[in-house]
Amino acid sequence: MLIFLQFIITTLSARFETVKYIVTNKPILLLFKGEILYDVMKRERITKDELFAAARSNGVTQLEDLAVVVLETTGDITVIKKIEGENAEALSTVSNFPLKQAE
Repeated sequence: MLIFLQFIITTLSARFETVKYIVTNKPILLLFKGEILYDVMKRERITKDELFAAARSNGVTQLEDLAVVVLETTGDITVIKKIEGENAEALSTVSNFPLKQAE
C-alpha cells in the first residue's frame, strides 16, 4: 500500500507543478556570513553538532569562516566557504537566502 502511494505521489509530482510544490521542500539556509540562524535550525531540528560536523568534513574549523551553510532537500548539509561576487545563481532557490539573483 505504501509503495503504491509513493508511486502515485511521485507520478503526480512529475506531471503537476502544484503537487510538486506541495510535497517537495526547498533548500534552507542554516548559516549566513558566519552567523548561525538558530531559529531556522530549531524549526528544522538541526543541532549545532551537526553543523560542526559538516564544517569539519569540509576542512573548516571556524564557522565564522563560512559564507553559507544550506540544508538540502535530501537532508544533506552543504557548506560554501565563499560566495563569488553578487551573482549567486546556485543559491537562488534556497529559502530565506537574502541575496536573490535579479530576474
